[in-house]
Amino acid sequence: IQPNSLFSFAVASVENGDQVPGSDFKNNTFTGRVGTDVGAKLLLDFAARYSDTESTSYPEASGGPIHAVLDEVDTRDQEQISLTAAGVYSLTARASMTVNAGYVEHEEGFVSRGVLPGVQDGVPPNSADSTLKRSSLSTFLNFRVNESMQVAAGMDYVDEKGSSVGFVEIFPGFVLP
Repeated sequence: IQPNSLFSFAVASVENGDQVPGSDFKNNTFTGRVGTDVGAKLLLDFAARYSDTESTSYPEASGGPIHAVLDEVDTRDQEQISLTAAGVYSLTARASMTVNAGYVEHEEGFVSRGVLPGVQDGVPPNSADSTLKRSSLSTFLNFRVNESMQVAAGMDYVDEKGSSVGFVEIFPGFVLP
């Protein structure tokens, strides 16, 4: 490893327990990063992150664990991964070229049994599953005109693909996608 290098790695796990019956949150996250000078003119930086979350709670306006007519909790699951890479190459004492690349993938699922009508109108059962994949690439040139001014020119490319599929059950047997 070069003298001007960085390395970090973090692992985190959170579980809030069941402080309110039916309400739970669990998250595990792993993060890593490494960056280094490759010779006198090139800096490289790489990072990665993974996160997995599960949570439950009584639906809003359900009355919670004490007053809910349906003793059913909403569930939500999320998973995300992100990767990045960056490089900065010094062309001259005043000019440099930067290249950044990134990838993100996110998946999320949500299910609610709904809330029966009562004091309020109620909430129909509903669900949603969503995914997003994003790739990006950018490159630009920086030119330092003087100590207080820089000029930059470059371009970005982003490709996103996503979907969200869900339903709302207006009344038993009648589901809207």
